[in-house]
Amino acid sequence: MTDATKPAGDLVQRLRQERRPTAWTRGLDTDYPTAWEPNLLCHEAAAEIVRLGCLVEAVRGAFNRECDDADAILRILGLEPANCRTEGGSLMLPELLGAIEHRDVMTRRAARKAERERCAAICDTVAQNTTAPQRRCCAEDVGRAIRQDQP
Repeated sequence: MTDATKPAGDLVQRLRQERRPTAWTRGLDTDYPTAWEPNLLCHEAAAEIVRLGCLVEAVRGAFNRECDDADAILRILGLEPANCRTEGGSLMLPELLGAIEHRDVMTRRAARKAERERCAAICDTVAQNTTAPQRRCCAEDVGRAIRQDQP
């Protein structure tokens, strides 16, 4: 384990052992020792607190960047991030996935409709340019079936 991820358990145990005599010499004040006291353990504890504070800030910065990236992705998808998060800030995944799936279904439906219209327009052109009545009738029937989405 590196120093950055080393648990402060050993230091905490030593501080707990130090707490009783410190509390006794201070009277009613039962705080842990501080860096301003001459005790070497106090200086070590203060340094550990500063190190952990820096670690917390680094993790908070990374977390905020991840949240901003997720919000940017939601905006690209056309979703408002505020509508996709709980009051606590977590993503509402079931609702979010449902919205994305709905958008996919609607996009596919629009594409199928556009393709049907294109095919129906071709049938209309064939029907208009055909001189044989039987072929004209067949092209009109096919165009009608395509527009009504029938097999």
